[in-house]
Amino acid sequence: MEGLPEDLTSNDLVCSMYAPMSSVDVERSFSMFPKNLTLQKEWILKCKRADSWNPSSSFICSAHFKNDEFIRDLQAELLGYAPKGRRLKPDAIPTLNLPGLCIQGNQVSTSASNRSKRMEAKSSKQAHDEIITMALNTEIQSSSNKSTLLYDSTEEPPEIIDYKCLYRDLLKDHDKLKTDLSLQQNELISIKNANESLIKINESLRKQIKQLSVNKARNIEIQARKYLSSVFSQNQLDLMMKKKKKVHWSRDEISKAYTLRYFSKRAYIYVKNELNYPLPGISSLQRWAKSIDLRNGVLRDVLKIMKLNGEGMQDVEEVDWMTTLHL
Repeated sequence: MEGLPEDLTSNDLVCSMYAPMSSVDVERSFSMFPKNLTLQKEWILKCKRADSWNPSSSFICSAHFKNDEFIRDLQAELLGYAPKGRRLKPDAIPTLNLPGLCIQGNQVSTSASNRSKRMEAKSSKQAHDEIITMALNTEIQSSSNKSTLLYDSTEEPPEIIDYKCLYRDLLKDHDKLKTDLSLQQNELISIKNANESLIKINESLRKQIKQLSVNKARNIEIQARKYLSSVFSQNQLDLMMKKKKKVHWSRDEISKAYTLRYFSKRAYIYVKNELNYPLPGISSLQRWAKSIDLRNGVLRDVLKIMKLNGEGMQDVEEVDWMTTLHL
């Protein structure tokens, strides 16, 4: 099973499942409990034990498994001999000779308890070495006895593989791979920590850039209003900087726009539509013209227009304008 190169056949081992074994062969192999927690739980339930015991260092003998639960030893079948030990399939579950009821701790025999304690005291590495040495030596001796059936007397005998040496080499490679894996895992943790730190720094810089962009836009707006306020009105600046889509024009702004409209309608439309100069629409000027303020017979808004027009006129033009107004 999982964790051992071969199933155990030592006389020092005891089966964790206390069940009647009268009809079972004396020669049995032992398998450790699987490391897979789900499968291990299934094995524990099959034992039906109520006493205190450690499944991780316990064994179940081959008498509780069906034949099809074991992996076939093709080499033994080919050489025509019975294998010393048998290996269970990864998903094997004991189904034969199961105990009927839970056995209380005081019902467990003293000898079985002592054996279990001795077994738990042994280290797993020593058990591995002893089992591998015994199993490999038996396999090599059996292979040598049966090898005459596989080749002619005139041919050279096949090379005998030193499985013990091979196992030690594989064990060294395994330890080296475990060390490399541990180093890579530590390096991965370090990289993840560095990545998290960089993500936090990046997020902080992104917020700073956003704030700087807002401050820059605000400073540009302040400077623009400062330098353009002498040329454009507040409503015109709001439209130019896209602060507002529509504005409510003041009478003073409409009066100035009407002055431009007075000189030329085509020029007014060109400046407004082609040059994108923020000016009231023609309809706004028409509505304003209908609501001109009259006080004591004097057109107040007309006087504003006259003032605006008069600031750019020569003396002769002012006389003509006043004459036209008087007439």
